[in-house]
Amino acid sequence: MIRNLRPVLGATLIFILILAMACGGDPGSDGTQGPQGPQGGQGSAGAQGPAGAQGPAGAQGSQGTQGEQGAEGPQGEGISAAAPLVATGAAIDVHTHLLSAEHVVSAYGAPEGTPASDAADLINRLDQGNVEKAVVLSTAYQAKSSEGVSAENDWVSEQIAGFPDRLIGFCGINPVVEGAVAEIDRCLSLSGMIGVKLQASGMDWEDDEQVEALSLVLDKSQELDIPVLIHLAGVALDRGGVLNMYRMLGTHSKLRLLLAHCAGLTPGEIENILFGARNAQPRFVRLDNLFLDLSACLEIYQDAPLSQREMIVWNLRRWGLEQVFFGSDYLMVAAVETPEKALDTLTKYPFTQEEIDQIVGNDASAWLFGPRQLAAAVIPDQQPLTDEVLAGFTKYIEEAVERWNIPGAAVAVVADGEVVYAEGFGVRELGKEDPVTADTLFGIGSMTKSINAMMLASLVDDGFFEWDTPAIEIWPDFQLSHPDSTLAVTVRDLLSMQTGMRRDDSLWIGKGLSAEDLMIALAEVPIAGPPGDQHFYDNQGVATAAYLGVMAAGGELSSLFDSYAEQMQERVFDPIGMTSTTLDLESMDSHPEGARPHNWNEAGEPVASSSFFEGFIPGEGIEAAGGVASTANDLARYLITQLNRGVSPDGVRVISSENLTETWAPQINIGGGQDAFLDRLWLPSALYNPLDSQYDYGMGWFVGTYHGIPVVHNPGDLEGWSAHTALLPESDTGIVVLTNSNLLPCGAYMKIAVQHRLMELRYGLDNTIDGYIDQIGDTVRDAFGVEC
Repeated sequence: MIRNLRPVLGATLIFILILAMACGGDPGSDGTQGPQGPQGGQGSAGAQGPAGAQGPAGAQGSQGTQGEQGAEGPQGEGISAAAPLVATGAAIDVHTHLLSAEHVVSAYGAPEGTPASDAADLINRLDQGNVEKAVVLSTAYQAKSSEGVSAENDWVSEQIAGFPDRLIGFCGINPVVEGAVAEIDRCLSLSGMIGVKLQASGMDWEDDEQVEALSLVLDKSQELDIPVLIHLAGVALDRGGVLNMYRMLGTHSKLRLLLAHCAGLTPGEIENILFGARNAQPRFVRLDNLFLDLSACLEIYQDAPLSQREMIVWNLRRWGLEQVFFGSDYLMVAAVETPEKALDTLTKYPFTQEEIDQIVGNDASAWLFGPRQLAAAVIPDQQPLTDEVLAGFTKYIEEAVERWNIPGAAVAVVADGEVVYAEGFGVRELGKEDPVTADTLFGIGSMTKSINAMMLASLVDDGFFEWDTPAIEIWPDFQLSHPDSTLAVTVRDLLSMQTGMRRDDSLWIGKGLSAEDLMIALAEVPIAGPPGDQHFYDNQGVATAAYLGVMAAGGELSSLFDSYAEQMQERVFDPIGMTSTTLDLESMDSHPEGARPHNWNEAGEPVASSSFFEGFIPGEGIEAAGGVASTANDLARYLITQLNRGVSPDGVRVISSENLTETWAPQINIGGGQDAFLDRLWLPSALYNPLDSQYDYGMGWFVGTYHGIPVVHNPGDLEGWSAHTALLPESDTGIVVLTNSNLLPCGAYMKIAVQHRLMELRYGLDNTIDGYIDQIGDTVRDAFGVEC
């Protein structure tokens, strides 16, 4: 029970939590403060660059000079005087070249400063820079004939064959030259050649023939599952061109892509390409398969004004330094750029020492060989859920219910296409004897969001719209508070909470908004940045995604909620066989199998309450983000359908595997936009995903790992109920936990403990989740005086 509840907390904290967590998920920010960027190192003089609403916090210096003001940009970084930055050695140089003497003459006309170089020269340069390995990119694409292309690729292969432990070969391909696809097959059969470098300089991204030619080359690369580097130096890429490029790349989203030269060689192009990456991902390209190569751009701009270098560093941080690789561009920049010189160039930019260490330490394995092979090695062997194991699991749940003072709970587990566990614990309402069973009805809050995603995926299957259809194309009156965002935001952005809208539940709580009113109110929500840039937990956006899907299918604006309920019934509940599931939350008060929600009184005791806190009237509009009520048995059928990749327990194809699993795919990393203390304290980033430092949101699902085990999960909290569901795709296992607890952390502790304990049992792991929750509980107790 709550043993200590400080008077100063009282009803105020409870009401704040209700506002923050209505319809489940994590509380967002207050909408008044921009996100804080990474902090640079302390310096003797912190020059300030163009000031903007979104820039990261600048480093502290003894003196700061005001720079030119701009609409958007980072604040200044101090350059350390006490400890000079160093970059000595690198795990890999991902951008080097070898040139045969014949190729230099035929392709380059033997220009001054473009010498031939063999593998022995490169190994010597690597040793001078203390660099372990190098990717050798053939420049065969510059040859004047197909014979010249083949000859140079052959020569590069022969060179790297002498140093198999140090050099990795890439075929040079010009995608718009006839025979490019055939040359990929031929070249990859050569010794040491594992990937391709595609020459995109001078390519017209609006020329249908050129785009089609490149698409065919990428088709072949994706079919062969090989890493691809795209050469972008010299390409004039405005923001429109950048997005066109990403749209094309997005049709090959399984490729492991490396964009060269910071994806452009002018500060404007670099900014555009990085903007495009954040704005396009993951609408067009998966972030975990798209990497960036620093070659050339840092060398060229090392003497640029500090503000320009700060802008480049800021954009690289926004990209994610774990996706950035060191590259020297050996032989092709300033004629004789070497790995050693390129490493020194890193120190001319306002990185921190830790950031430089990260960049040079990135070994590019995920790009070269794929993340799946690396992740598979750390996943423990799964164990059978025997009667003995499940009996122990029952005892654990009973202890958890008692420990966290939960009035009633229902738990179901599915494995290998069957329900292997479905039990109830406690009572539906304190003071009464009616027990909770697997057929007891609970409010599931934001677990509604993943069900929405399934319904929308079904509509995508039927061609009513695509994930990346702009919202304004479906509803011409769609409007956000920033005109650029209004035009750019897609269904995917809304469902994956990456629109840039800050969370502001005050716009709908207590106002009883209809679906139409709710969508109109989006124009009042503050925008923190462009789509794809940050994650803010957002009930209104998810509800709007659902309503837009319904509109695309013919639903009328004046009766959207009714049309939404019909689509959910026809596309999800009925074909799966979820016979007890409903969108009529108000019926919970009189439902014969309904669990009564419970809150805490000022004495710290659980008490039964009405379905909604006094004054907390969500209105039907927001119910598309958290208005479903369901049972453990119904949700077990839902989990089986998910794990069957869209096929119900009765063998009915509900949704395509492709669009279902797309809802599980990471869409945006969680962190930048989630700056509220409560959110970091006990909600997804900390509690719901206790061991994973990389934590993402899909479409209706949170995505992460636990002890290296991939887990896709969806929490839900509504006033008086707390629920959770999780999928373990690697072991074909799922779990749902439903409680009639309150919104304070006790209910969350219980459901997360039960979910993770099942994972530990499924993989034969020791109990570590209890210790972790104890640590979180200590933090909550010290901060707020709340103890479960």
